[in-house]
Parts: sequence; structure tokens; C-alpha cells
Amino acid sequence: MTELFMAGICFGLLFFIMFCFGHFVFLFAGSEEGMSIQHLLISGFIIYFFLFEFFAFPMMILKLPLNILSAVWGVTVAVLVLLVCLKFGKRWIQVWKKRKKQGHSFSFYLMLLLIGLQCVFVALWSDNSADAAYYVANVSANVATNTINIYEPFTGVQMDRFYTRYLFGMYPVHNSVVCQLTGIHPLLYTKTVTSVVTVFLSYTVYAQIGRKLFSGCRENVWKFLCFLSVIQFFFHTVYSNASFLLMRGYEGKAILANVVLPFVLYLGLCLYDDIQNKRIWLMVFCAGIAGVDISMSALSIVPVAVTAVCISVIIARRAWRCLKYYIVCVLPSVGFIIVYLLVSRGYLVLAI
Repeated sequence: MTELFMAGICFGLLFFIMFCFGHFVFLFAGSEEGMSIQHLLISGFIIYFFLFEFFAFPMMILKLPLNILSAVWGVTVAVLVLLVCLKFGKRWIQVWKKRKKQGHSFSFYLMLLLIGLQCVFVALWSDNSADAAYYVANVSANVATNTINIYEPFTGVQMDRFYTRYLFGMYPVHNSVVCQLTGIHPLLYTKTVTSVVTVFLSYTVYAQIGRKLFSGCRENVWKFLCFLSVIQFFFHTVYSNASFLLMRGYEGKAILANVVLPFVLYLGLCLYDDIQNKRIWLMVFCAGIAGVDISMSALSIVPVAVTAVCISVIIARRAWRCLKYYIVCVLPSVGFIIVYLLVSRGYLVLAI
């Protein structure tokens, strides 16, 4: 029962932290126009994992203990959240009082029901695949040995070099940090909490896309999410994003397919409306690094998605000067790919 209570606390705390991190976009915005709760949540999620990469990867390469990363990251997050609360706390209370007076339609409650059913499904679903075992074993090995990706998850044998396939993917390391800080069991956190979080974040992004497609009409957005929920329930193939969302939501690839890539599409819609907005370009830049932090599959997929979205908008708007922003956004991905190729081909050895 204590573990389940901690799981609920972790779930709520993660969303509150993401919500707070999302407020950093105010630093690059001329106004707060368009800053919905959904926008703040998903932007905060991207910024959160964008920053985590710069904390976790160097500490892994330096072979520092996991508790050092946990302490440094925990203090950093606590300080940033406190600063945001002090600056925006009064505004949150005012917004909450206004929202309490607003009513909701049948479509809104149907949407909540359908998303809630998906959350229950992923929380109860049991996946015994090799990937599932690796994700849980990796987090467990890190927590048990107080190390960062030093020991082979399946055998417990110390590796002679860092696993190239997951070299930049620090998402399991983040799960290890949360488990160490909260004491929650890695199996419960990775298979239940993160899966439910993925479902909520996925529909958060879709809600923002709906706001763009339907010019902010809330009723149409709720109907749009209901329609998507039905598709997610019944569209299952081996590698569809629906299968990853409802059956493998704890994996980085599921977050990449259902959160990061739709978010890139959403940013493209934002750029079409305001291609000169540097805040949007900043989020495109952060999404590229955050995607790699979450899943190594993003090494090639995210740059291709960013290219398809941004170049299309630049051509449509004839905004050739914005090509420089696009180049800056894909440069980190090019750097990640070069390092990955050097390590995988043996030209650069990251020995343990």
C-alpha cells in the first residue's frame, strides 16, 4: 500500500514539476498569450529532459555514483520549482478561481473517461518482452549498485565499455534517480507510473494540435481527443504508435512516437502562424536534444521530422532568413550522430 501511495505521489509530482518547468518559456515570450496548461505541461516536459541530458551524460562518462546525480538533480529541480512558485504562485490562484466557474460539456467528460480507461489499461497491462525486462533491469541495476549504466542489466557483470545502443539515452537513468530519491520500487515505477504519464502527455500534445486545427474551439478539441482515443484502442499492429502507447508506454520509443514527434508537428503549426517567434524555435532546438535523451531512436527520426516540418513552413512562408534557425536546431543531432558513429565503429572508445 505504501508503494502505491508513493506511485501516486510520484505521478502528481512529476506533472507539477513539468508544469513549473514549462513556465521558463515565459522568459522568451513577449506575452503570455497562448500559454494554456497543456502548453506549459508539454513544454516543461521537453525542457526537463533537455536539461537532464546535460546533467546525466557527463556524470555517466565520469563514472560518478548515482547518488551524486540524484542529489545534484534533486536540488536543481527543487530550486527551479521554488523560484517558479514564488514568481507565478499568485497568478495560478487567480486562474484557478476563474476556471472553477467554467462549465464543461458532455464531450469533455467523455474524453476524460476514454483517457482514464487507457490509463487503467496501461497500469494493469503486463508486458514480458525482452525490452520490458531490459528497462526494468537497467533501473534496478543502477539503484542496487549506486552506479550509472556500469553493470550489464541481465547478468550483473561490469561492462568494459558503455553500451553504445543506449549511449545518450538517459531516460532509464532518470527513472533510476526517481526511484533512488523516492524509494519506490523500479518495477512499479517503470511499468506503471511512467506508462500512465506517457498516456497523459500524449493527449496533452494532441490537445494542443487540436487547438491549432480548430482555432481554439474547446468543444471541437474534446471531440477530436475522443476520436483519437477510439483509434488508439483499436489500431494495433506490431509497430504502431497505438501499440507502443498502450502496451509499451514505459519505453523511450513509446514517448518518442507519442509525445516528442507529435510535439514537433505542433511546433510546426505554431511556426506557420509565427515563423519569426524565437521561443518556438528554441523549443524545436530543445526537442531535438530531449528526444535523444529519451530514446536513441531519435538520433535520426527527430532530425528528419524537424527537417520535414521546418523546411515545409519556411518554403510556404518564404522565410528564407529562418534557415539559420533550422540549421542551429539540427546541429546537435548531427553532433550526436557523429559521436555515435565514432563509438560504434571503434574509433572512439568510452571505456569503463
